[in-house]
Amino acid sequence: MIWKVWPAALLCVAIAVALSSNALAADQKDSTSSIPRPAAGVSVYYASGGFTVPAGKFIGALNYRYADQDEWYEHTSSLSGDDSKKVGHLNCIKFRYGIAEDWDVRTATPYVHTEVDLENRDDFTVEGIGDTLIQLRHRFVSQRDGAPVDVSWDLGFQAPTGETGDRDPGTGAWGGLIGGGVTYLSGRHRLEADMSYVMFTEGDDDLTKGDRTRVNGHYAYAVTNRLDLGLECNFEWTQEDDIDGTDQGNDQKALYIGPKFNTKWKEYGLIFGGAVLGAAYRECERESLTEEWRVEAKLIKSF
Repeated sequence: MIWKVWPAALLCVAIAVALSSNALAADQKDSTSSIPRPAAGVSVYYASGGFTVPAGKFIGALNYRYADQDEWYEHTSSLSGDDSKKVGHLNCIKFRYGIAEDWDVRTATPYVHTEVDLENRDDFTVEGIGDTLIQLRHRFVSQRDGAPVDVSWDLGFQAPTGETGDRDPGTGAWGGLIGGGVTYLSGRHRLEADMSYVMFTEGDDDLTKGDRTRVNGHYAYAVTNRLDLGLECNFEWTQEDDIDGTDQGNDQKALYIGPKFNTKWKEYGLIFGGAVLGAAYRECERESLTEEWRVEAKLIKSF
């Protein structure tokens, strides 16, 4: 179960602690801020809580997730299934631009590479560009104005930019998105959450993807101007797909939690972070392959 993730989690923490030894020394020379400020979360679909990008600022980001799906689950129980497995590499390119004070636009385009090894059946690979999320975000409550937290709403859509076919990650469908987030920032502490809900139109092969809900949480403590340590969690619920009016019975829910770190290089406009997240809860309507842990990484450049 989740205890199996701790060797990788401890490695993540050890890397962060090693980085902190250099960061502590560098921090003594860094006078850019009297109080270190923590950065946002690491995971692929994290949406930076209630914050928006400052007007005129452009941000590019590359996210990566590694997940090895080799455990069969049905409902909330692990099963003794065959030796099939999926090894997934998810890359996501993001762009964000501040169009006005408290308003920004953002995009996220995934590139998927998943190797599928099925027992007693031919192996295959799913690879290609996925569908792109495009969002408008507005912060309507701000600590800058004396409020206790920052709060934003999101409105957007998912465009069918992905490649479609039997072994392609695209759906050929449009989706509508609503969401929002909240951030509490105090001194060295950052606590925040965000959520999104997407509904899809019918795509290729009479397939209508099930509605998708994502909720992310994040706590970070700025050890120095160079280093943050914290915890991150991701919850995702994908409802049943529908093919030509027939429910496919593939509803899934999952919650992943684990330690994370960020290293910050303000003079270069760079942030690099990583996280190791273990499965705290999984529920599958039908027998499905799931991962017990995942590794996340991000690289952000501000212009």
